[in-house]
Amino acid sequence: MFILKVFLTIVFMIAGGAKLMKYKPLKEQFDEFGLKGNYILLVGILEIVGAIGLQISLVSIYAAIGLFLTTLGALFNHFKVCHPFTSYLPAMVLGSGLLWFIISMI
Repeated sequence: MFILKVFLTIVFMIAGGAKLMKYKPLKEQFDEFGLKGNYILLVGILEIVGAIGLQISLVSIYAAIGLFLTTLGALFNHFKVCHPFTSYLPAMVLGSGLLWFIISMI
């Protein structure tokens, strides 16, 4: 469980940081989703706060649930704009890891 939590924390810190820096491919993807403006910053902040929350025992399950919902939003948006299946994979892998983490905490 420890390794999964560290993996999820690192990945969401990197992903959130890239969004906060408005990494060009991510910015273009958010525009394609119809999420213009500061939505990319909001998602980046949520991912970083969630990643930190995963490491705090008292709130780790809530952080995992929040990140899981964020991941579902990503999957929905990829589906909405008809991206190829390979675009779904990162969100599917992270969502599966988060779901496993949540179930193990219950």
